[in-house]
Amino acid sequence: MKGSQKFLAGLILTIALNVMDVFLLMNGLIDIVLFSVIMLISMILLILPTAFMGGTNVKFGERSIHITAPFVDQEIPYTSITSFTSVRSLDRGTRVFGYGGLRYGSGDFTNGSLGPHVRAVDSRIPLVIIIKTGKRTIAFNMGTVEETTTILEELESKIPDVRIETLLPPTPEDKVVFRRKRRIMATICVVAIAVILMFVAWMMTIGNISATLDDDSLSIDATLMHEDVDYGDITYVEIRTDMDYGDRVGGLGNSKVLTGNFRNDEFGKYRLAVWKDVNGCIVVHTTGKTVVFNLESMDATRAIYEDLMERIDGASMVSIQKPDLYHLHTSI
Repeated sequence: MKGSQKFLAGLILTIALNVMDVFLLMNGLIDIVLFSVIMLISMILLILPTAFMGGTNVKFGERSIHITAPFVDQEIPYTSITSFTSVRSLDRGTRVFGYGGLRYGSGDFTNGSLGPHVRAVDSRIPLVIIIKTGKRTIAFNMGTVEETTTILEELESKIPDVRIETLLPPTPEDKVVFRRKRRIMATICVVAIAVILMFVAWMMTIGNISATLDDDSLSIDATLMHEDVDYGDITYVEIRTDMDYGDRVGGLGNSKVLTGNFRNDEFGKYRLAVWKDVNGCIVVHTTGKTVVFNLESMDATRAIYEDLMERIDGASMVSIQKPDLYHLHTSI
């Protein structure tokens, strides 16, 4: 498998794992620890292929030279080569597409000396071959100076009639293309940052919670959380004004609401959907889980509590500020 294919495979696996990881967390199927572990593994899958990417590979054929590297696959007929040269160093410039490590870069690049070009260059090697073929410019070297020198000598023997030129400064047209590429990259970065900031701001302000009492069940709909509780599964219900919601395991927590899977010392892992500015909530205990919710005001919360108590058979419990002063009630 080629280096670029390894990288793309790692990227696809990373995206798939991230999507699955977020889905499992939001639905309460994993906790935050396992979520972090899967996220770390996905990052390793993205980075690991780059550690095994091969460098530049050059093969001479009867009619062409074939240069391959991560994100580079150039078959160059000898007859299309207009000139070539070698330089001691080459400024990195801007990566348009491809792989850019700390010392090795390959793919489509642009810089001030060459303009747009195809690159497969190890910056540690102080010798770079530059081939020009009409509108294409290819810059590459091998893993050592000796290997690069051998390739250069072989190239000279294959195209003895092609001139060897010194590296000329970019033309005005090259400079225009370079500035355009730089503006495009800057615009992409600004747009990406703006989108991220807008997404963060949106996540900090979204949120809605509603609850309905159906014939057989209590239905709670909230952002990133939905819960149906059958009346027959409810053991008792209480109104609380002293709740410690604990830590979010998965779901949403912002300035408006807390929704999803939470964990505290009292209930362990439980389901939560509350407005943060409402000082009180309803705790629904069932045979298998605990669900805590409220509505947009304390009056609305008390109203649905009273309605819920009329639909179920069993005791309710109302607490005041101190949890040790619970007392059984059938209404408030």
